[in-house]
Amino acid sequence: MLTKLFYGLLLLLSSSVYVDSLQCYRCTEEYKSPFNLTITAENFPSFGPTCNLTEAKHQCFSKIFVFLNNNVTTQTIISYGFDPMSDTDPTIISPGHYVRLGVSRQLIEVTWLKSIQYNCIEDGCNSADNMKRVLKSTTHLTHDFEKLDSLIAPIPNFNSSSCVDMSYMPTIPCEPSVPANKCGQCKLMFYTVHNETCARCVEFSSGYANSVTRHTIFRLSDRSQSDQFDMQCSVQNCNSPSNADRIIETSTLIFDVNEFLGSKAVSSSFSSYIYLFILISFLNKI
Repeated sequence: MLTKLFYGLLLLLSSSVYVDSLQCYRCTEEYKSPFNLTITAENFPSFGPTCNLTEAKHQCFSKIFVFLNNNVTTQTIISYGFDPMSDTDPTIISPGHYVRLGVSRQLIEVTWLKSIQYNCIEDGCNSADNMKRVLKSTTHLTHDFEKLDSLIAPIPNFNSSSCVDMSYMPTIPCEPSVPANKCGQCKLMFYTVHNETCARCVEFSSGYANSVTRHTIFRLSDRSQSDQFDMQCSVQNCNSPSNADRIIETSTLIFDVNEFLGSKAVSSSFSSYIYLFILISFLNKI
């Protein structure tokens, strides 16, 4: 009995579910596409000379950011590395295996942005080949956020009383509104998991001002998904949670989990549990 317990504990600790270190591809220089080049799975660039497997913790990532002007691609940036715990799926407390799609529009410089992020927890999982698979499985990444310009448009005489001030964030922090004399814009954060809402008055920040963003997380372990909406604006009641519906209506983010995983692919957690079950069954026969 003690022998079985020893081997069972050894197995548990060696299972990839419990591994606290891994190897991720990391590139010290980001890939930046030539002007006006659209990156697809067919012309996706291979690793450059600065990309190598590196000891890491928590989770690996590969990210694509596509910048557009008047809906025409101006540049694509691709990066590889590993994330700290603070950059995991915000709706869970542990590293995960997921794809995060994003679209946004900002009016200060009339900029569109599309993003694709792949996070995973197996050695070398954030390879260029896997990112090609992610691109092939991303079937829709579009928005018509110009229809929301009346909500996020700058106005000359902003008043802090224009902002809705409320919070329902049982799992994610929501900082209180800043004093009225420091308030520069209204802000809305809305997570569809538990309908968590943070509507506040915040200081003006040129990086996020007059913008609307939607992210959809597709979790590959259980094939679930959820959305996050962010908006910074100045119009009366523009950061009302009811405007989350308008963001959904004007954007489409779809990832084909079945195509990505395929019939041969098994998530790391699930495969580890299968391995664990088989060996425990074997030990019971000893």
